Amino acid sequence: MTLNTVSSINPVDLSPAEFRQYKVICAALYCYYNAGQLFYSNVRGKGLSDQFHPPPFIPGHLDCSSFVHWCFAVSGCQDPSGGGTLGSAGGDFQGDTGTLWAKGRFIGGSDVKSKYLLPGDVIFYSDGPSGAGLHGGNSEHCALYIADGKVISMGSDEGPLKLPYNESSKALYGARRYEF
Repeated sequence: MTLNTVSSINPVDLSPAEFRQYKVICAALYCYYNAGQLFYSNVRGKGLSDQFHPPPFIPGHLDCSSFVHWCFAVSGCQDPSGGGTLGSAGGDFQGDTGTLWAKGRFIGGSDVKSKYLLPGDVIFYSDGPSGAGLHGGNSEHCALYIADGKVISMGSDEGPLKLPYNESSKALYGARRYEF
């Protein structure tokens, strides 16, 4: 069973998977409410793996995909890229949105239609040529669905922002559900 909402939740009543799903959303909301501590950056490499600690610690610089990966990591969830648990000892966190797909195909998770979105689903956007698939780079973006038609998006120096999931400067490309 998965959570349909995160309002009026008593965490004690949740299964272990639901609790991890709930923690993913709590991590995203924690970032949103502490936005003054965050700055947008698409820095890559091992330096970020040392920054995967539970709130109240937030890495100072995140981009859209490292934000999503961080929320999963501090919640004890598997890496949505399929590379194991993020932030584990010796882990190499890359956090690139491109790690969520290869050759235009998503890695891990399952497709989700917009009307079936659940908290913790990852929404993908692209302004690349129609039908070209995802290829990585600045033409793409991802955000974390939190509930009630909203995502937390870390897509610019203004983020993290709480926005309607279908309101982006890039076209909605798809959504994926990963294991909690």
